Amino acid sequence: MNAWVNVVETFEAAHHLPNYEGPCHNVHGHSYKVEVGVYGEVGADGMVLDMSRLKKRLRELLAYPYFDHALLNVAVPNPTAENIAYYVLSDILRWLDKGVGRSDLLAKVKVWETADAYVEMSYDDL
Repeated sequence: MNAWVNVVETFEAAHHLPNYEGPCHNVHGHSYKVEVGVYGEVGADGMVLDMSRLKKRLRELLAYPYFDHALLNVAVPNPTAENIAYYVLSDILRWLDKGVGRSDLLAKVKVWETADAYVEMSYDDL
């Protein structure tokens, strides 16, 4: 049996889009929501992956000073929702492989820039 394990974190940050002509070219802020999902086989322990470990990793990744209450352009040079999703997904896949030792797990990420608009990216989009 396989299952998705999903966790959600939020953070507040500012950014500007240097390659965009319009209002988002100027510095402004968002209340971001990030969901990470990991897919794989349910093990003998009844879990794909301990949710608390995944939640801890996502919380560490999005913490101050790089994401939470930060200017995102420092961590991600062109911080569109797509590029933030790529950054988060790449980190989670590295962590699953090296930190958890589970290269067999698949991952996806959703980054909400507003309450009604998000970008979704999965392992096969990289």
